[in-house]
Amino acid sequence: MEDEGMKYVLKYRWLFLVLWVIAVLVMNVVKPDMDTLIRDKGQAKIPDSYSSIRAKALLKQLEETPSDVKKMDVAIVFHEDHQLTDQEQNDIEAVVAQLKGKAGTLGLLTVNDPFQKPELKDTLVSSDGKTIMLAASLDKKNRSVQEIRDELHSVLKQGRVSSYLTGSELLTEDQIQTSQKGVKKTETFTAIFIIMILIVIFRSPVAPVLSLFMVGITYIVSLNIVAVLVDHMDFPFAATTQTFLILVLFGIGTDYQILLLSRFKEELGERGVVQAIERTYQTAGRTVLFSGFAVMVGFAVLGLAEFSIYQSAVAIAIGVVVLLASLFTIMPIVMYLLGNRIFWLSRQASEHGSTHFWTFLGRISVAKPWRALILIAMLTLPLLFFNPIKLSFNSMEEADASAESVTGFHILAESFTPGKALPTTVVVSTDQKMDSSTRLAWIDELTRAVAALPGVENVSGPTRPKGKKLKELYVNEQLLQIGQGLSKPIQGIGQIPQGKGLEEITKGLTSAQTAIDQIGQQGSTDWFYAPETALSQESFLRALNTYMSKDRTQFKMSVVLSVDPYSGEAMNIIDDIHQSVQHELKTAGFEHAEYGISGVSSVNRDLSQIADHDFARTAMLMLMGITLMLFFTMRSFWLPVFMMGALLLAYYASMTIVEMTIPSVLGLSGLNWNVPFFSLIMVVSLGVDYSIFYMMRYKEYRHLPSKEAVLQTLKHVGGVILSAAVILAGTFAAMIPSGVSSLIEIATVLILALFLLAVILLPIMIPALQMLERRFQEENSNRQED
Repeated sequence: MEDEGMKYVLKYRWLFLVLWVIAVLVMNVVKPDMDTLIRDKGQAKIPDSYSSIRAKALLKQLEETPSDVKKMDVAIVFHEDHQLTDQEQNDIEAVVAQLKGKAGTLGLLTVNDPFQKPELKDTLVSSDGKTIMLAASLDKKNRSVQEIRDELHSVLKQGRVSSYLTGSELLTEDQIQTSQKGVKKTETFTAIFIIMILIVIFRSPVAPVLSLFMVGITYIVSLNIVAVLVDHMDFPFAATTQTFLILVLFGIGTDYQILLLSRFKEELGERGVVQAIERTYQTAGRTVLFSGFAVMVGFAVLGLAEFSIYQSAVAIAIGVVVLLASLFTIMPIVMYLLGNRIFWLSRQASEHGSTHFWTFLGRISVAKPWRALILIAMLTLPLLFFNPIKLSFNSMEEADASAESVTGFHILAESFTPGKALPTTVVVSTDQKMDSSTRLAWIDELTRAVAALPGVENVSGPTRPKGKKLKELYVNEQLLQIGQGLSKPIQGIGQIPQGKGLEEITKGLTSAQTAIDQIGQQGSTDWFYAPETALSQESFLRALNTYMSKDRTQFKMSVVLSVDPYSGEAMNIIDDIHQSVQHELKTAGFEHAEYGISGVSSVNRDLSQIADHDFARTAMLMLMGITLMLFFTMRSFWLPVFMMGALLLAYYASMTIVEMTIPSVLGLSGLNWNVPFFSLIMVVSLGVDYSIFYMMRYKEYRHLPSKEAVLQTLKHVGGVILSAAVILAGTFAAMIPSGVSSLIEIATVLILALFLLAVILLPIMIPALQMLERRFQEENSNRQED
């Protein structure tokens, strides 16, 4: 069957080549712009049921934002290292006037500044006078974030004071730009490494070029297929998809080609080109097919994940399918056309021969299996017990530290508070009007409860538009004023001639004043009360218009945190805000009211909940899929179980080492939140290759005694696995110069896991477990015979 397949491919070789050329050309024509896809569809998608997304929808209702308006918040920061002079402040005011004058062109919706609104001076001007901030919102108008930045700077650069733009979307844009630069570096370093390693192995200039050509075609076609699917069918996609596709295809693609080319060279010494190709694919081709299918299954199962970032890894399955298609069509055709010329200048390839290292370890392991397992336990178990992985959701750490948005954020954090640039918004929607005196009193109580939480700097809302209490609208202050007013009539009455009626009036007024003074001095009256006269005042109506919907059934509160909004502490504060809001809604009888919390801290909290919920489920699906594949391949139970155990042990040990070292070396707050998941799927899905290499070779020696079968397997597969591990580790090492912390962390985990697999677990642990399994089987068999 396989012989017929290869004969068919070789017979219609020109047709297959033409079809591949057409596929490459068509995909390049119809592909969308990858940078645009990353910005539009490459970010994490949070389901509508989560708080941050509910808040976004409720805010759009409250502010009555037209459906065609895409709102973007920007903090414009003016800063110098000295206190701003009057001339510099005038210069800033002139720039602000220019911004407002070009509001239509720039798409500015609102600009809050301390010049037109002096009441905001305490909020927008730092206490040391070095920094002035403008809080602006604008309509994106189908412009990219970079285009908006450039347009704003065209006005800001006319001023003489240093200015910076920051905000959530600007920080994300700088993170994407850093990531894209990292991808280009990764591509370059990967190509250089692959060429070097293939020259060492084959000692021929033709084989490395052929390998890059094959993987290059696979990468181009698969990436373009994914891009078209993302653009037209909303296929799962993430900003990391392109990077992982490069690394996986170059890593396993090179491994598979080395297997095929090495076997082809070996067969050429004994038979003709066509027969050598057929024999190559009967042997090495079968291993490549099983291995590639296992990798494909591992990534394809991720399509069942619920979280978009986790789902995005399914794109790699498409890449693996395209890779296998090219290896089983283009590769045999090239072998046929070039023949022995593939190995031009190479007298002898550095083949995957026997490995003394693996054989040495294997002999010790099969002779003393219990001691071998105890050694493995001593090396790895301490790492498993020390596994307090601290995750970071600080996407700002993914951006270049010198990026403008990062610099602007740090200036605001130092000049005001960290939460100033990225405030949190609580929005509440009810089915009742909330602008009555009683309802406003409850809103103020909710504001007070949130403001009292640890980590909250201040809260602005309908009753506290500047983040501070309006003293004249609190009962204790009102009573004290009344009491002070009553003292004047009493003093005047004392000057009137005495009479019985007058004495009673005086006593009554005095008693009233005393009672009011006593009540006013108690904390029990420190609650909000807005009389009808206050409700109709223009200044108070402006506050209501700012923080409430026109129909007054919705209101919002702006919460500034005193901690870094990207920190884990900020996420905990969001939890506290949720509890406080839920308690106050329930107390006031608004259990059915809808509310949400927006802002970076709330988004990160939602991401954490989604990731935690989907991680275990998705990982279990992937592990089950690959394990079933191994069962099918080996028709055995225990060996696939041992292999999966080795892969998981390598993953957990490597994760612990990385968590203990990389964040402190790079100055990070913790491991990036998506590192555990992507590290797991990479270690298991790619590490299973070596398991299959081992098991397929072991299968050939099953007719031998167990000990001899294991030693023969180690002898012949050790070089293959060590070389493949070096290639894959080197490919992922190309991520380290990218400068993107999450990629560096994932690469380090994979490199360590490959080292543990290739040097310790596969040559020591697996043989030991096989020997013990065989020993137990023999003992059970002897008992049954007895």
